[in-house]
Parts: sequence; C-alpha cells; structure tokens
Amino acid sequence: MNHTLNQRKIKYILFLSIALAISLPWFLRPGYLILLDWQGTPEIPVFQMDGTGGLSGTLIQLVLFATALFTGSAFAQKLFLFLTLATIGYATTRLANMLLPEESPPSIPYIAGVFAMLNPFVYNRIQMGHVYLLAGYALTPLAIIATLKFIQKPTIRNGCIASLISSLIVVISIHHIILLPLILACFIWITWKPIKIQLSHCFSLLIPFLCTAAVLLIVATSPSSKLHTINKQDLS
Repeated sequence: MNHTLNQRKIKYILFLSIALAISLPWFLRPGYLILLDWQGTPEIPVFQMDGTGGLSGTLIQLVLFATALFTGSAFAQKLFLFLTLATIGYATTRLANMLLPEESPPSIPYIAGVFAMLNPFVYNRIQMGHVYLLAGYALTPLAIIATLKFIQKPTIRNGCIASLISSLIVVISIHHIILLPLILACFIWITWKPIKIQLSHCFSLLIPFLCTAAVLLIVATSPSSKLHTINKQDLS
C-alpha cells in the first residue's frame, strides 16, 4: 500500500515539475498567450457554440470562466495548459503501467509519460491553440484504461465509468468522436482475451457514449452551425 502511494507521489511530482518547467516562462510574464486559434481572453457571451464542434468545447469555456472569476483570465489560460500537460504525462504513465509486463523496467512507464508530454504534436497543438484537441489527447489514456478494465471485468459499473470518461472526451473535443472509438478498438483488439460479456454490460458501455456523440453531431450539423458556412475556398 505504501509502495503504491509512493509511486503515485513520484508521478505527481515528476509530471507537475516537467509541466511547470515548460510553463514557468508563461507565468512569469504578464498578459495572455496569443496562440493562433485561441487567445484565452474573456469572450461575451461566455457560453459560445464552437465554430467546428458546436457544443463540443463549451465545457472548457465554462471551466475557464469559473476559474477566471478567482484568478483572472490570463492566469486561468496558463493554468489550464499547465494542468493539461501534467495530465498527459500522468495518464500515459498509468496506461503504460497497465499494459507492460510486471518484469519490465520500472522506468519505462515514466519514459512513456515524458515522451507523451514532450513531442512535436503537443508543441504544435499549443502553438496552434488547439486546446480542445490537446485536452482530449490528455484524457484519452484514462478512457483506454477504463475500457480495458471493462473488458477484463465486464460489469455495468465498469461499463458506465468507461462510457462516461469517453463521453467527457468527446464533449471536450469533437475530433475524438472519430478518433477515440478507433483508438479504443485498436487497444481492445491488441489485448483481447475470450470472455463472455452480457448484452446489458455492452449497453452500459455503448449507450451513454453514443447518445452523447449523437447530440453533439446533431448540434454541430444544425442549420445555425458555422459548419454550413465552410466552402471549398476554406478547404483549399
């Protein structure tokens, strides 16, 4: 028990430290990070439909607004990116711990977590201001963990947990409506072992996610959505 707690403390300290090393220059300078597609500045109205995802992304808007009430919007923007970076490393380390054999060197999961934080994809998403996609990327390992736990022990509780985490990710990032099922399918296929899963257990895994995805897609493709203003010149 103590060994497990110590490992968790090491993960927290390691990835919070790396995230702080990356983001410290942001905190030391006043003002906002002016990224390509996201500036983090206050917007009126607070609750706005995302130009790409409709409702997807509005949850982060509300969290940032609530945080900004106490810290100011510039600090809230930097805090969000700091916590996102730390979550990427921590969640990836947990996933690696789950997948690797027990005889694997204990440093491998930490290396995986650091690599997940420090790579060109993360750097580019930050520079481009694709914060919704980056937040979905940070939480995806947790969805994989929860789904694999359901496969190992199919219960309604495990199915609901996996489905709710997956639903949260697509509420944050519309791109993960396609990306996440493909990723989960790959991990299920790689780790699959014959096991009997009841239909009610399958429903607990699929129904909440499918309902959430359906609502997001309906809103995103509604006549009022900005998706309908995109033309061929925007895609060229």
